[in-house]
Amino acid sequence: METKTCQNCKKDFVIDSEDFNFYEKMKVPPPTWCPECRLIRRMNWANERNLYRRKCSLCQNEFLGMFSEATSFPVYCHQCWWSDKWDATQYALDYDPNMPFFDQYLKLRNSVPRAGVIRQGFNKNSEYTNCESNNKNCFLLFSGNFNENCSYCYICNDSRDCFDCFGSQKNEKCWWCVNCFGCYNLKYSQDCVACRDSWFLFGCRNSHDCFGCVNLVNRQYCFMNKQLSKDEYQKSVTNFNFSEMRDKFDEMRTNCIVKDLSGSHNIESSGNWLYNCKNAKNCFMSRELEDAKNVFYVTQGKDLLDVYAFGRGVENIYETARVGYQSANLAFCINCYTANNNLRYCDHCHSCSDLFGCVGMHKKQFCILNKQYSETEFNNLKEKIIAKMTVSHEYGEFFPIELSPFCFNETPAQDFFPLTKEQAQAKGYRWRDHERRHYQVGGNIVSCIHDQKCNHNCTGAFRVTPAELKFYKADNIPHPTLCPNCRHHARLEMRIPPRLYSRTCAKCATAIETSYAPDRLEIVYCKKCYQQEVY
Repeated sequence: METKTCQNCKKDFVIDSEDFNFYEKMKVPPPTWCPECRLIRRMNWANERNLYRRKCSLCQNEFLGMFSEATSFPVYCHQCWWSDKWDATQYALDYDPNMPFFDQYLKLRNSVPRAGVIRQGFNKNSEYTNCESNNKNCFLLFSGNFNENCSYCYICNDSRDCFDCFGSQKNEKCWWCVNCFGCYNLKYSQDCVACRDSWFLFGCRNSHDCFGCVNLVNRQYCFMNKQLSKDEYQKSVTNFNFSEMRDKFDEMRTNCIVKDLSGSHNIESSGNWLYNCKNAKNCFMSRELEDAKNVFYVTQGKDLLDVYAFGRGVENIYETARVGYQSANLAFCINCYTANNNLRYCDHCHSCSDLFGCVGMHKKQFCILNKQYSETEFNNLKEKIIAKMTVSHEYGEFFPIELSPFCFNETPAQDFFPLTKEQAQAKGYRWRDHERRHYQVGGNIVSCIHDQKCNHNCTGAFRVTPAELKFYKADNIPHPTLCPNCRHHARLEMRIPPRLYSRTCAKCATAIETSYAPDRLEIVYCKKCYQQEVY
């Protein structure tokens, strides 16, 4: 083990012996930034939810994309970017040993077209989405995969008929659920597993037909944690006042006993909202991980260290953001998908192997700065570049934040580690001041009660779709009064941050790690005491 001082926040952090083994396997030096600063740096390269109307730089058709018109490089619509109308190797650069590598990479980055939205696999009727794959009939769904008939969701996987959810995994017919797994017909609930036909649940498991309850396990017909008969329950939940019940529920979940960490079926793992993981340390919002550390929102991965999104069959991955689909041996990459192998410092590369410092490549091998080499030439030049980057302290870290094409408040870094404009700029991050919208209210266009006076990128007005109206009517859900962005931030405010604090169990005083900060009101129990109290 070794204790180092983060070169960004100046706080100490520890590198374990198993981490050094991983660095040796990946042939990279140890990091100089702490795990949280590294996560924020990776997040700062991923605009997932902010879409801008712009023209495709190739076909000139208008579309919604994650890059604004002010972006320095060409941006193509989804159809043009995946077409045969262009070739990324035409932008190739010769490596110049007299220039810093990242200066050369930036020159390449600013010339190669980029995909305006990120979509993988088969998608149908899901135009208004980003960072997603294999979705059908989805609207304003971001960072989600294998969903159907889902709208206004973020980090949503393998779900159907869900609206306004955050961290939805394998759910169906759910509304306003935060970090719920395997639930059906659940409304306004949080941190629940395998629950159904219920409203206002928190920390419940395998329960159904319950209302306004916390910490229930294998229960039914409970109202405000009181056991009722079926008839008594049905009378109690008839014609309730949503606003009053929501306020009561919010008070209950803030002052109740909570388990130190949420998740299930994990072995030797630490972190929050984990499912079916083995030896996953300091990981969050992930499932089916093995031998992973410092991972945020990844599904199905093995031998991972410092990874932000998204997985689906990845192995030997280090310091990456949004890579996945049967890829292996990637380091310092962003937005690289589908059968990639042995990539370093690459962006938007797909079905490639043995690339270094490439952008926008598809089905290529042995390229550096988008230039084609023989295998021997590639390996020799790559080693020379790495040696020079090591001397200049460039190699071994993710892309510098100042090279990101996005402003801090356009990225998930602002969602999970929020800063004010002044705080962000003081740290050297760029900030985007959103323009005021002037939408006309009327018909299915309704005004947001925040009226663009909040800090949530409020749109001022928003459209209520026919699919929404049908969903609300079927389940007696009140119509929204907030625009999708403001609703998203309201759900973010319900969750606790993706970090671990050292505390003691409120009952037995055993040392624990939890995402509940010491100054919060919740009563935090260790797993053993929680099970004794609740099960």
